[in-house]
Amino acid sequence: MARVPQFRYPEQQRRKREIKPVVKPEGKFQRSRKVEITGDRSPESVTSINPEDMKPILPEMTYIPPA
Repeated sequence: MARVPQFRYPEQQRRKREIKPVVKPEGKFQRSRKVEITGDRSPESVTSINPEDMKPILPEMTYIPPA
């Protein structure tokens, strides 16, 4: 019997990822002044019902409250 030739695929070289080093500043970040969080809406204005929203667009429409 004849021998079947053994064919091997050439191993493919994987491309090496280019990893760039991360440059970090030395020490801790110091803020020049205190951070002030200011909001234009109070919790009461967020949770309260706005009477303007309860008015129907047309007078003949009935008000359907949200679910």
